[in-house]
Amino acid sequence: MGNHTGFKPRCAALLGMLPCLGPRQRLETDLFSDAHPCIRALLLIAGAGAVALPLARPFGPWTLLAWVSLVPLLFLIAWSGTIRRAFGCGWLFGTLVAALAIGWLAPALQRIGDFPATISWALFALVAAHTGLTLALFAALLFLARRRWPDWPLSLLAPVMLTCAEFASPRMFDWNIGVSQAGHPWITQVADLTGVIGLSFLIAMVGGVMFDIVAARLQRNALPWRSVAGSAILLAAALAYSQFRIADIDARRALAPALRIGAVQANMSGGLSSDPQDASRRLLLYLHKSRLLARRGAELILWPEAAFPYTWLSAGEVGPEELRQAALLKAIMGELGVPLLTGMVHWDGASDGRYHNSAHVITADGRIQGRYDKQLLFPLGEYMPLATTFPVLDTWSPAMSYTPGTQRTTLPLRQHRIATLICYEDLKPEFVREIVTLQPNLLVSLSSLAWFDAEVAPAQHLAVALFRSIELRLDMVRVSTTGISAIVDAAGRVTVQTRPVDPKAQPGVQPFGLTGTVAMLDEPDSIYARYGPVFAWLNLLAAFGLLALPKRAGT
Repeated sequence: MGNHTGFKPRCAALLGMLPCLGPRQRLETDLFSDAHPCIRALLLIAGAGAVALPLARPFGPWTLLAWVSLVPLLFLIAWSGTIRRAFGCGWLFGTLVAALAIGWLAPALQRIGDFPATISWALFALVAAHTGLTLALFAALLFLARRRWPDWPLSLLAPVMLTCAEFASPRMFDWNIGVSQAGHPWITQVADLTGVIGLSFLIAMVGGVMFDIVAARLQRNALPWRSVAGSAILLAAALAYSQFRIADIDARRALAPALRIGAVQANMSGGLSSDPQDASRRLLLYLHKSRLLARRGAELILWPEAAFPYTWLSAGEVGPEELRQAALLKAIMGELGVPLLTGMVHWDGASDGRYHNSAHVITADGRIQGRYDKQLLFPLGEYMPLATTFPVLDTWSPAMSYTPGTQRTTLPLRQHRIATLICYEDLKPEFVREIVTLQPNLLVSLSSLAWFDAEVAPAQHLAVALFRSIELRLDMVRVSTTGISAIVDAAGRVTVQTRPVDPKAQPGVQPFGLTGTVAMLDEPDSIYARYGPVFAWLNLLAAFGLLALPKRAGT
């Protein structure tokens, strides 16, 4: 599901390319074939490149470093001499990038499941090493392409191969290099044609041009003007398209119905509470802030993932517990007077008798009007991988285990339809694109990031998620228990946001209220929304032609 859909045929196609060269065949035109004394310096430069890419984190001051960060890796690939070395260099580079970018993961695992530090850091190392395989695959494919077409510029070969590697590699977090540009709407609009992977294509193209220029100088050849000119034209076209689409989206949003929303960021750990007094305190905090938002004109109140402090029971028949729940909802909604969309832990006794991480929309008179059960669960935090095969694994994690939902649905609000995503789901572009057939008017993402630090992880999550707005051309509201909560318009611009809070490091921070206006656009309107990752498939086809098809005589 999600980015894993079609993974086997994609990998089979890529792996089918690799046998055209043996693992020990050398590149005769290697730029650094006689530069072995420079190996240490080259590795040092490559390490600097691997550090530069995490520094180019979204919304930070160094985001433009991403456009040059791949250049050291390209030189490493040129020096490699064998596909095995190229693969190894790419893997080391990618693993270092991942380790620096997701250093928050090990402490988060300790918070999520109370795992010992040794297990948490071991899992972190495993995820980083697995993530590094993406650039390892890129390096191997680029080595093969450069071996077969030594006169072709890397400004052409590198972006095709990076696109293939990012598209085919399954990762726990869908972090493409292009995500680093999330804070630059003047270039990100191409994602509605290509997906975020199109930005990775452009970044690799710019890195390839820089390599071509430096390589030409070192070999005392003429500058590769064709490479430079072609890349400049493509980059200028992407910039011009972005400006055109921003103006188009602004015009569409101005004509669309507007909805004033209010979101509550509680700044405390989410989930259920076994202490009745604590559960009541949590509920009162949400209610107090929600009343203030309603007085400011909010027409819909949003609470984050699992914000409702009690398990919602549906046993299929009306009993004392159901009557108590109905009375509680009526009392809550009587206080608010406007509809509420909230995360709840839901026990479905009427069908499967299991717990679900759900979102409910509740009318102003206290009726539940719609429900969505989360389908993509977070491993270790919401379920234990392989537990269905080895049930004993469930006893190893103290985290609550949920059952994934089975049905995509939108939540109704008047005449509109809201597509609700819960936490991890907004990271998966192909999963989110499946809602296009339901014709939603708004994206809402509920999350609970209390397990993560208040610095890097929330900004990374927001950066990945906002591309769903660009890809589907819909406004999005993200509300998190600890931030970052934000409103993102259909051009991927963050119009209002809160700051993240770590409740462990900053206890007692009062809840934040976020208000703003969203446009209820008619339906998803983009090439990507209609046809999916066609751009990535075209690059896969091009790579297959470059690496597998026989060369014509004279080429």
